[in-house]
Amino acid sequence: MARGWTEREGLLQEIYSYIYLFHMPLFFLISGIFCIEAMRKSPINTFISRTESIAWPYMFWDFFVRTAMLPLISPLMNSPPLDIGWMARLIQSLTGELSWFLWTLYVMQILLIPFARIPMWSLFLISLAACLYLQDSNLGSFNFVVDHLPFLLFGATLQPFLTNEKISHSWTQILLSLVAFVMLGVALILGWTTFKLVWVLCGIVGSLASLCLVGYLGKAVGQRLLANLGMASLAIYVLHPYFQGAAGQILFHIFGVSAFWQLVVPTVIAVLGPFIVWRFAQGHGMSWLFRLRFPKIAVSNFGHKGRGDHGMPGG
Repeated sequence: MARGWTEREGLLQEIYSYIYLFHMPLFFLISGIFCIEAMRKSPINTFISRTESIAWPYMFWDFFVRTAMLPLISPLMNSPPLDIGWMARLIQSLTGELSWFLWTLYVMQILLIPFARIPMWSLFLISLAACLYLQDSNLGSFNFVVDHLPFLLFGATLQPFLTNEKISHSWTQILLSLVAFVMLGVALILGWTTFKLVWVLCGIVGSLASLCLVGYLGKAVGQRLLANLGMASLAIYVLHPYFQGAAGQILFHIFGVSAFWQLVVPTVIAVLGPFIVWRFAQGHGMSWLFRLRFPKIAVSNFGHKGRGDHGMPGG
């Protein structure tokens, strides 16, 4: 559709809209599950960690690298950005206009840190009310924060239950997941997803169905493979446009207009290429490409002192 090979109406557009009902909410919901405990234990270190692992790759790859490579990558992009100068691009990056996802995730988590000890269910209800009340407001990039904060807070609300409960690997679980996915399709076809509350509920239902489905199928599709791809997900996110664009352009020159070659092969390359770069960076002292390492503030019991490998206080 982006290349203009097919119409933006019909089955492909419906599939696109269906996927977008839950795949971005799922990212934020998972983030909420894993971020809340760290915020409660050490707010300052959490701030440092999120700056290292979210703000840094966002600025490095979406601003510095993309600005430097813009003359080279523009021919490979379907809609190349205008060359507006580095200062204008810096302002865009700081305001979340370059790549909304990482910017939104960082802003969400930094805003949540001071309130992490408040019951998450109450924050979730407040965020849901704000999402509904402000749905027609023009807040710029903060619209993304308002729209997706309920998913992150819902994930944080789930965190205690997921810690204490194990997912039962039963056919009931997979059946309920499939029924949930069908319900999303029905809501989309009937036009209910145009209502903000229904859209939020679809994001939550689709995310939970995805978690249950992966929990059931994890061993079947190879948990080790999924775990490795999961650890490299940040690298895949920031690097996939480069690999996907280059592969798509090369295949177009070889095979011409071909939905199969343009969908399957660039998708695989967009995952494996960044994964290989990530593994290389991890094994050759270049992990700073995706995460910085600032000194952390000790928060453990100072009465206990361990000893590190070099005789330094450890722990």
